[in-house]
Amino acid sequence: MGPVITVIGCDGGPLSEPAAAALAAARCVAGSGRHLERVALPDGADRIRFGGADGSPAQASVAVPMSSAASRGSAVSRGSAASRGSAASPGSAVSPGSAVSRGSAASPGSAASPGSAASRGSAASPGSAASPGSAASPGEAASVGTVASPAPAASLGTVASVGGAASVGGAAAAFDCALAAILSHYGPVVVLASGDPGFFGIVRALSARGAAPNVIPATSSVALAFARLGLPWDDALVLSAHGRDARPVLAAALGCGKAAILTAPGPTRGPQRFIPALLAAGRSVYVAECLGAPDERLTLVTGGGPREFADPNVVIALDMSSAHLAHGGCGARDGDAASGTGVSGSDGSPGGRRWMAGHLGAPDSWALPEDAFAHRDSMITKAEVRALVLARLGPGPGRTIWDIGSGSGSVAVECARFGAHSIAIEADPAQCERIRANAVAQGVRVQVAEGSAPEVLAGLLPADCVFAGGGGDSALAAAAAARPARLVVALASVDRVRGVRDLLAGHGYEVDGTALQASRLASLPGGSIRLAAANPVFVLWGNLR
Repeated sequence: MGPVITVIGCDGGPLSEPAAAALAAARCVAGSGRHLERVALPDGADRIRFGGADGSPAQASVAVPMSSAASRGSAVSRGSAASRGSAASPGSAVSPGSAVSRGSAASPGSAASPGSAASRGSAASPGSAASPGSAASPGEAASVGTVASPAPAASLGTVASVGGAASVGGAAAAFDCALAAILSHYGPVVVLASGDPGFFGIVRALSARGAAPNVIPATSSVALAFARLGLPWDDALVLSAHGRDARPVLAAALGCGKAAILTAPGPTRGPQRFIPALLAAGRSVYVAECLGAPDERLTLVTGGGPREFADPNVVIALDMSSAHLAHGGCGARDGDAASGTGVSGSDGSPGGRRWMAGHLGAPDSWALPEDAFAHRDSMITKAEVRALVLARLGPGPGRTIWDIGSGSGSVAVECARFGAHSIAIEADPAQCERIRANAVAQGVRVQVAEGSAPEVLAGLLPADCVFAGGGGDSALAAAAAARPARLVVALASVDRVRGVRDLLAGHGYEVDGTALQASRLASLPGGSIRLAAANPVFVLWGNLR
């Protein structure tokens, strides 16, 4: 049976009575350095710290305070026969399945036999016994996989690193080590987190490992940010870049009219990773810092060079253009009301009001008829072809789609209706204007890159999938060289099929394809019906091996 774990959400203000009571009773407190420094920790409680010097989860450490009941140098196995404070006899081994022993640390593959947790504080050699006084002495620091040096640690008590970017695979491994330390503690354990820890927080990680923590949440930082702006947020897409790849986060924000991004410290997942692209897309960008704390700040970012933002922070991106405000927030459909409630008969609820938070998912129809788009001389991908193309592209939130030789932009617009970040690449200025008009008419956001491929491809957000409905082999080769996961091509001429198939295969794609020839119903005099055949189109697609 694991320890009693209470997860407390912190919002910068005083803790609630239940949270304060749980903290006072804790024998172990875990959290980032920022959280551990802002609360009064109970005397004698062990500490597990998340985060490196820059606040990232690059390492985690456990500290045994000087007032702890455990004697210095003792090997106390939680759940084993040795009581807290007693010394392990010379030559005693760490038994299989035993808990982490306080004051000794086993390096990967060392004395802890299968099923046991890594001990912290000493470097036990493979198969050896943990003898008193060996390896790390009281107050010393030891990283996983290394022998502790005799230099004392700066913090009070025994501090042992249980993860590091250089030693055990980086942030994920360090975080796993910290969670293992929490779950193997005899408890009670309090974990300090930001805002609502059940919302993109540590509650999910604990639950996935079999824990059932008590959760005392604070107000979510996203809720606070929108409250400070005086805006509703049931139509916002909420995204997390904390410990995650930032690219799909940015793509999802660019494909949506209202987004909140929970950032992480550092240049790769902090606000500056997202601000330039959001500003370039015409978004109004706010950064809300330290919400709920005395030093909280809400900043409207208007450009300029990089700047520093205090952690934690939330980036709010809003499309304030009149055309998109008329269609509501994220995932709104054509016909939605300007109130932002998502009024649309297609929503399926009485009165058509929004009933689901965030993105509304797939549109109620796709492969729209050609007359849903402004186009020139029937220069448009036909609905039947678009249906197959969309199935092969798989557009959705967090995915970036390039539409090369976009023409009227029908494919780019349809991908955007699924929530993808669509980039229409078109050389004809008149067609570019049609693409913009079609996007506005459908209530979606499409980035128009005016120019010819391959030259215009440089600087675009990398594509997850590419559709080429126009352009020559040089444009297709440039797109394939960018190595999107999937590439779909529509060809009117059978002469190009073999060459395009070979080109894709030569870039490492597994290629398949089909010929589509639709025959649509057409009326005849006297009420009869005939089939009107359209020109055949060859659709090829390649999946990156």
